Amino acid sequence: MKSGYCPKCGHNEVVRSKAAEDSRDGVEFPMSITAEPRLVWPGRNLAHPYGNLHTYICISCGFTEWYVPS
Repeated sequence: MKSGYCPKCGHNEVVRSKAAEDSRDGVEFPMSITAEPRLVWPGRNLAHPYGNLHTYICISCGFTEWYVPS
């Protein structure tokens, strides 16, 4: 997919997108593998993510692959 070709159907139109999650008050946080622990409340601080996910999507068949860019 990163080369611009879909491995499923061979189409040559692939788009890259940053995945987002947990939209609160109009703020979208990047979808990630994990996030920094919160200091006061339990859970993770989504404003400090680690391993942001990017998707590559085939325009023709919709096949999608997820990557963590290095």
